[in-house]
Amino acid sequence: MRPASSDFAKAREFVSGQLAGEIKALLSALLAGLGQTGDTWPIMPVTFSPIAPPLHPCSGDLAAVVGLAALFSPRNSMDPNAISSHVDKLLEMLSVKGIPHVLVGGLALLVHAEGRNTEDIDLIVALPDVENLPDLVLEDRNEWFARAAFGPLRVDFLFTANRLFADVAEHHAASHEFQRHSLQVATPEGLLLLKLFALPSLYRQGQTARAALYESDIALLLLASPVTDARLLTALEPHLVDSDLRALAGVLTDVRAQLNRKF
Repeated sequence: MRPASSDFAKAREFVSGQLAGEIKALLSALLAGLGQTGDTWPIMPVTFSPIAPPLHPCSGDLAAVVGLAALFSPRNSMDPNAISSHVDKLLEMLSVKGIPHVLVGGLALLVHAEGRNTEDIDLIVALPDVENLPDLVLEDRNEWFARAAFGPLRVDFLFTANRLFADVAEHHAASHEFQRHSLQVATPEGLLLLKLFALPSLYRQGQTARAALYESDIALLLLASPVTDARLLTALEPHLVDSDLRALAGVLTDVRAQLNRKF
């Protein structure tokens, strides 16, 4: 059972230990299938890579990045060409209607660092601006977030009703030119603030895999940004409780230690 405590640090420690145990059990089962038992582990190079071949948004084609990720995703049966065309249609519609929006999430991460491909598009917007857009169906909506469907394309909205999201959109975004679009894209510092803000909730909900991805993203973004831990934590202070801030300080220390590891 997951601990009932709402303490983020305890939840992180629990799920990290649980994941390590599950990985060891899986490796043991695989070794047994190869005729190896006990504590004898084979020495072999292991390389982790995204399922989809790397295609960087800085190549200029955001729609192609999302379409390619969908093509190689075992979870997505939609036509990748249809998904790509709907990325273009959505961004064009927001531009024509003059709706302010900032690109965040996986696509924004790929602008700044080599990372995993993404099958959806994440945008910071004001809720009233997108409530009545044609062909956009808002799902799972609350005050700060909504998941939407735009044809076959999945869109995740972060609403400026959240003061941190509004701050990222206003102070931590820069213009980027792509093949068919000019977009405001969150900076590495802005993306770090969003990832760190989300991390306590992910651990409390037991979303181990997603939390691990977020910590990996945080490592990539720290490499791309000279921002200090103190600056990040100060910016997050109005939005999180003290215990979460202390735990996030520990996360940043752990991630930086990994980045500085020497062999």
